[in-house]
Amino acid sequence: MALYEAAFAPGVIEQLVSPEVRYILPSGDITDRQGLIEGARRLRAAFSDLTFRIDEITAVPEGYRVRWTMTGTHDGHLGAMPPTFRRIRVGGEHVESVVDGIVVARSGHTDHGSLMQQLSGPTETESEP
Repeated sequence: MALYEAAFAPGVIEQLVSPEVRYILPSGDITDRQGLIEGARRLRAAFSDLTFRIDEITAVPEGYRVRWTMTGTHDGHLGAMPPTFRRIRVGGEHVESVVDGIVVARSGHTDHGSLMQQLSGPTETESEP
């Protein structure tokens, strides 16, 4: 799962993802590889030290189910949200359909609720009595 190990780095997506990939997400579908590249670029701009840890990979009829955890420091804009410089740890899961080593379809989710809570909630220091 080099795609995760490289944290969706530039160049890796082009090597491992079909130009016509369809990425089905609760927040809206990405309909080609360029859309995935742009989304990864925005994520890496918001979390410059972004890493993914693969927690579990299982075979499913559609391909592979990948459970993962991403960590990073929010040191860039995430949409309209300015940097908070908080560390995040967020889980997610994708199902990857792979043909001849190339991802042709993906579906999944990221725990956006946890992400937003970590970015906007009180810091550990603020929550201490």
